[in-house]
Amino acid sequence: IMCEDYSKPVQVQFQNRKLDTNVKFADKKEVREFILGAAKKMEMKIDKKNTAAEGVYRELRFFLDCGENLDNPRFSIRRT
Repeated sequence: IMCEDYSKPVQVQFQNRKLDTNVKFADKKEVREFILGAAKKMEMKIDKKNTAAEGVYRELRFFLDCGENLDNPRFSIRRT
């Protein structure tokens, strides 16, 4: 599962193909809130100084990145 830009649909990778889903975030703030919530569940902190985090939660590997100045949020989630 990946979200590279809030203005584009969330994608899933299946059989080496990226497929668009019908899931789309309303704005950057909504993506950023998802990322910050996921980081909190993994007991990690994302802020302007530390804009990215990687961790495992419930057998899923999260790659979370809010970008420079927390202005370009994106994430990916993979099975471990």
